[in-house]
Amino acid sequence: MDVPTAIDGFKNIISSLNNENSLHFLNWVKENINDLIDKQIKVVDHNSDIVLESIREDIRTLLPLNGVTPTEKICTPSVGPNADCESTTTEHIDAFCFNDDDIDDLCDEGQMSRNYCTNCGSKSIQPLTFITHSASVKEIKYIFRHLLGDLRGKTVVDVGSRTGALLYGAYLMSEAPCIVGVEIDPTFCHIQQQMVTKYGMKDRIQVFQKDVQQCDSLIQQADVLILNNVFEFFMPLDVQKSNFGMPEMNLRSDKRDDETSLRVLEVDGYYLPPFVKEEHFRSMKTWKARNDDVIISAYPKAGTHWLWEVISMLVRRKAERIPEIKETAMIEGLTEEIFDSMAAPRVINTHVDFQYLPKDLFAKRCKIVYILRNPKDIAVSYYNHHKKILMYEFDGPWDNYFQRFIQGNVDYGSWFDYTLEMERFIEKNPDYPIHVIYYEDLKENGTKEITKLAAFLEIDVGDDFIQSVNSLCQFDKMQQEKNKNETASMWRDKIHGMYRKGEVGDWKNWFTVAQNEMFDSIYQQKMANTKSKLRFSL
Repeated sequence: MDVPTAIDGFKNIISSLNNENSLHFLNWVKENINDLIDKQIKVVDHNSDIVLESIREDIRTLLPLNGVTPTEKICTPSVGPNADCESTTTEHIDAFCFNDDDIDDLCDEGQMSRNYCTNCGSKSIQPLTFITHSASVKEIKYIFRHLLGDLRGKTVVDVGSRTGALLYGAYLMSEAPCIVGVEIDPTFCHIQQQMVTKYGMKDRIQVFQKDVQQCDSLIQQADVLILNNVFEFFMPLDVQKSNFGMPEMNLRSDKRDDETSLRVLEVDGYYLPPFVKEEHFRSMKTWKARNDDVIISAYPKAGTHWLWEVISMLVRRKAERIPEIKETAMIEGLTEEIFDSMAAPRVINTHVDFQYLPKDLFAKRCKIVYILRNPKDIAVSYYNHHKKILMYEFDGPWDNYFQRFIQGNVDYGSWFDYTLEMERFIEKNPDYPIHVIYYEDLKENGTKEITKLAAFLEIDVGDDFIQSVNSLCQFDKMQQEKNKNETASMWRDKIHGMYRKGEVGDWKNWFTVAQNEMFDSIYQQKMANTKSKLRFSL
């Protein structure tokens, strides 16, 4: 169950009680909420301990005791507090895989010792210096339970992630949506990928086999950057300095909140544009539909304006420019009175999840047209949309926005969640009248796609009419004519931007190599079972 569903369930419980019982129930919640939270935290902690213990056991079978792979070469530090860590007096051991009790057991079994002999054959012994290159479970708990605080919406990057201990900790003990491991050693990368796959963490963890010097863009996107004893014992001093200097130069500088924040309306954890009125949005489920309503459903910047123009011409059976703008039929921006007063047939458009739409639309089996567009172009278009429209109060850089987009911290939430939810709806309702169209297909062969659309809508028009609609709805004409109807004052510098480029593949002009690799990794993990046939270029 997701959070919005749980909140709705809680509200339904309260609304189902009479006034006296609801008051008793709420008083009980108020008196017991802290105990309930404490118990739940203990449950989460216990579950995290079980998973981490299982991962520790798995990794112990894959590495030698010292946690150093065959391809690694230990370099004794020449300066600093560890300069005396010579090979004869130092023992390397992975603190994540082996805690103090484990080391005692290994010593009892004769597999290792805590001491070394200063004079062979004598009883003159000294304790060995133990060096670890991973955080222990206790350290992981401290970092993610106490030190870092709330990581919702944050990106955690661990440079030199080795066994992946901190990645697993971030996954189990925080709500960070994007957790990235950077590791140059192929053996460690393979181990991390094994654990991430086995324990079902691919939705939030990505591992890159890279030299830190190649990760400038990735580091720029980090909210939390972890470097845990990562260079000192594995490279000469001059290389260490270079590697430590690179993250420092690329750490994201602090930006003012008014530059990088995005103004949205939040309703029970769901993000909406600022123009939406909460009271209308909450009442929307009860609005009445008509049998001939047509709904265009899409994630923002997928081509909704374009498709709304096409369908409006089809249902009116007039190949003429529609004087209104799409927003006049955008259901989440309307009141119930305006919605009811719209002339039939209504071509409604929306970006909200189906759970928020009027139930009557589905009861009457109103036709739905669902348009998809590749998410890379959507991200770029959405960035320009948010930056140019004044009400969002956003003026951040692309690097900042890229991270915001992949985390779903934009109005209407995650593209991945929206798209997968649409796929689930189609799969669960195979007989529901829904037509799927791709932006890239409409761009490549508009006549063909509009013909299929007319057939779905049961609108009998000739080829000449289809050709006329396609011609009128070419992007350059839409850009020139429809932008005139937009209010200039809503745009930064009074420059209209709803119809910006309309190209397929514009993302290549924005995505860095690191961003593209990161996005591809997330896409492959989240969309592994997708039935969508998206194209990222023509």
